[in-house]
Amino acid sequence: MFLFSPRVPRGHALNLLFTLVLLCLRIIQVQAAGPVLKVLEPRGAQKGQVFTLILRGDGLTPGAEINTTLPAALSRLAPPGDLATPESELPFLVQLKEDVPVGLYPIRIRTDEGLSNVLLFSVGNFPEVVETESLLPPVVKKEFEKDSNDTLATAQRVTLPVTINGTLVGPDQDYYRLTVKAGERLVFEVEARRAGSAIDPVVRVLDGSGRELASNNDAPGLGVDARVEVSFPKAGDCYVVAHDAKYSNQEQNFYRLKIGSYTYADGIFPLGWQRGGTVEVSLFGGNLKAPVKVKPNLALPASQNYVPVSLPGGASLPFQFALGDLPEILEPAEPGQGQAIYTLPPATVVNGRISRPGEMDKYRLNVSPGQHWTFEVEAAALGTSRLDAFLSLYDPKTNKPLA
Repeated sequence: MFLFSPRVPRGHALNLLFTLVLLCLRIIQVQAAGPVLKVLEPRGAQKGQVFTLILRGDGLTPGAEINTTLPAALSRLAPPGDLATPESELPFLVQLKEDVPVGLYPIRIRTDEGLSNVLLFSVGNFPEVVETESLLPPVVKKEFEKDSNDTLATAQRVTLPVTINGTLVGPDQDYYRLTVKAGERLVFEVEARRAGSAIDPVVRVLDGSGRELASNNDAPGLGVDARVEVSFPKAGDCYVVAHDAKYSNQEQNFYRLKIGSYTYADGIFPLGWQRGGTVEVSLFGGNLKAPVKVKPNLALPASQNYVPVSLPGGASLPFQFALGDLPEILEPAEPGQGQAIYTLPPATVVNGRISRPGEMDKYRLNVSPGQHWTFEVEAAALGTSRLDAFLSLYDPKTNKPLA
């Protein structure tokens, strides 16, 4: 997405307002602290299931209410009576609807003191299991090696299809063992950063002897999350390993590992569109035989900057499709050979592609002396493109670079 705009950069005009608001807050020294959410347990569930959702944090007072778009029936349960820290846990009985779309749903807590931060809850298609090791207190994990899954020999066995809810601590590597059929083709996909985790996941698939068959760190279309697809020539056991790329310690250290046979796309075009408009979006790549066209609903409020766009019937999380308030156009098709230069109106978002090595997209813009313009390329930062863009401005009369 390429933005031409004769306006002040985003956020600049609000700097003074934010400064004044912060100053006022400091002067009056507000004593009451709003609620803080730290943990959701579990971080996700299969659609149509009934389960207990536990919210942990600070300031979760008895009158707290859950604030969420999750399509489910929620019933408040009584918190445990032996909590070491009062107002730190809220349990709810949740019944997910059968037709809940696969995706991420925000959860917050509202109290008399205010609204909490957001944590994301993931809904999937597959049966869910929990990593056994993650249920143990960290200080005693090494004393319970039979419940560890840190080595090939102690790998936790799972049945397919499955979504595994696990955690990673520092040098932790989580091994899982599964049985595959001859000719079976499976997708191994990790949800982490997309769902609010701080880890940078790596996924590795090993054969029965421990030899690596495939691995991935950052998969196309997933940001820094990971995905591989493997075809198994013969039946037997294999292993899948998940670990953090930097083996770092993070407070939000959870992941959800999906294993199954399903179709997925790894690209989307365009990357966004004007709020309230209409556009046909193409999902492509991955293991699709042909692109799939969808028309998302863009009639959304100004508070929503993204809309989820899913592959119909898919098991992967939706792409996040950017919403803006400026007019948007698709990059004009090139008329045959040569490098065409298109004149664009001001305050326009251009949705284009760099589809071959050496390609340069050029645009002409009519400007007047004294005007101030913002030029911005949004690609990899959106998490839905792999383009590392280079932007340059030049004077067509002198052919000299301006920026």
